[in-house]
Amino acid sequence: METGDPQRLEIRPYRDRTDLRALLAFASRLTAARFPFIAGWHPGNFAWDMIGRYDGPQDNLMWVEDGEVRAFVGFDGNDAWVEAEPRREALFAEAVRTAEHVARSRQHSELRVRAEMKDRARIAVLETGGFEQSAPEGVAFLRDLSKPFEPEGPPEGFGVRDCIGIDTASRAQAHRDAWDHLGHIGLPEARSSITDERYASLVDAGGYDPALDIVVVAPDGTLAAKCICWADAQSRVGIFEPVGTALPWRGRRLARAAIHEGLRRLQLRGMRWGHVGTAHFNSSAIAAYRASGFDLVDTSAWWSKRLTPA
Repeated sequence: METGDPQRLEIRPYRDRTDLRALLAFASRLTAARFPFIAGWHPGNFAWDMIGRYDGPQDNLMWVEDGEVRAFVGFDGNDAWVEAEPRREALFAEAVRTAEHVARSRQHSELRVRAEMKDRARIAVLETGGFEQSAPEGVAFLRDLSKPFEPEGPPEGFGVRDCIGIDTASRAQAHRDAWDHLGHIGLPEARSSITDERYASLVDAGGYDPALDIVVVAPDGTLAAKCICWADAQSRVGIFEPVGTALPWRGRRLARAAIHEGLRRLQLRGMRWGHVGTAHFNSSAIAAYRASGFDLVDTSAWWSKRLTPA
């Protein structure tokens, strides 16, 4: 049911850290309300995606009412990541139209909007607006944490721990070691943008808990694999964002050990579900998530529309 007065909605971009708190609250409500659909953002997604950029304006738009975010569009070139509260579903269509207007004003020749394949209502909105399914985007996995499980530990000589007491420079290097080497998924030139300073900024972001920042330590002391877990009390969904293993240590089930420890800790914090997602072409991650006990619950795709100049 639609509620609220449209005249009270303010459409504006993200301004500063005060807006981060509002976005995290929006994502928490969204994750709870849209389940079992996979919401476009969990609080952990916002915290990670905006790392190092919390205090300045962003290239996005927020629909704000009484200090609360009701809809959001994030821009990335020709792509628009659109989300709205389910009880304000008409805002999804409005946000798509607004994203199209912005794209035309920027003289983009195409706009792409992501949608979950099971979300037929939002797909209908896109198709009514002239969008057509154009390319696969991602895959989404869930694991039921109401069921007991026995975590699988790392190989002999390796250890699993959290990041309490680990300096942020070492942790940032561990991330770069995993994400600077992506030739195995067809991205040989990819390089991580996470600097020591950006990782340090994460510590003050809402929802980050160093006890849920899990690393696998190699026999020589190297942080060989890692994942960050994000627990959300309102939805009781915990997510993994990001997950990675350094190049020399791949193929040893280290990511699985990190994920299992993360699942154990999320379960202890009362989470009902563990969620993780990845790009549709990331076959190694997909295999690792399946092996970690996750079930594939949905896929997503891009819907595209050719644009003429405004």
